[in-house]
Amino acid sequence: KFRGQTVSATTHNLKWSVKLRALKPGGPETLTIATRTKTVKLANVLVGEVWVCSGQSNMAMSLGNCAEKGEAADATNDRVRFCTIPVPDGT
Repeated sequence: KFRGQTVSATTHNLKWSVKLRALKPGGPETLTIATRTKTVKLANVLVGEVWVCSGQSNMAMSLGNCAEKGEAADATNDRVRFCTIPVPDGT
């Protein structure tokens, strides 16, 4: 369940997938995933553009270590998310 839409799926080899109707950007909201025996709620879910950046050696540097620390400290957009995805060799 998400934003008033309820969809269902059947698993195949322990995998499943669903599609929602188009959503307008916004959030944060809660996404609920339920099975016959368990319910999981994912909070703070946003809808919108996703930008993926990779390949630059300086991308390993966190925003807090940047020269313009004031920009990060003064940022008012609470909808920006940052994550680091480990590569297979563990770095």
